[in-house]
Amino acid sequence: MPKRSGDKENRRAKKIRRLEKKIAKYKENTQDGETASTHESDPEICSIIEYVDQNYCEIRELESHNISEQTEELDNSILSALGEAPTNKTLYGNKIHEEIYNAFKNILTEGLSKERKVEILETLQIPGNCKLLDAPKLNMEIVGVLNNPSKTRDKLLEERQKEMGLAVAGISQVLNAISK
Repeated sequence: MPKRSGDKENRRAKKIRRLEKKIAKYKENTQDGETASTHESDPEICSIIEYVDQNYCEIRELESHNISEQTEELDNSILSALGEAPTNKTLYGNKIHEEIYNAFKNILTEGLSKERKVEILETLQIPGNCKLLDAPKLNMEIVGVLNNPSKTRDKLLEERQKEMGLAVAGISQVLNAISK
């Protein structure tokens, strides 16, 4: 098989598009009051018209053949080897109360103010028997070796982990209150 088997078809398709644009321009000019005789003296347009007349049907037939080849159904053995097609359907649970939804929607779209966020984080505490929710601290030996960007990145990650740990702690407090 030649190296560039698809290039021939791509070149033909590009040529067809280019010729169609020229023909459309030609038709537009003839509708604007120019006569076809003024274009007959232009050898490029004459050659384009001749080429299209001679090859248009052949090119369209090739295009339709390529399309029909692509739309053939695959053999069942190939489909079974590929496995089941993945679905992008996301399954959602039961709906929540409308007021809770609106509060969440507001927080998710606009975020919390810094003051409100600090206030919430200060009221939450990690339970004494669940110390793993606390963000781990970087060893002092490692801190001395790290460059400043790495230290900054680690500090940001530590803050995010602390916030997530406090969020889980808040959920655990709610679950604990419900279970009593």
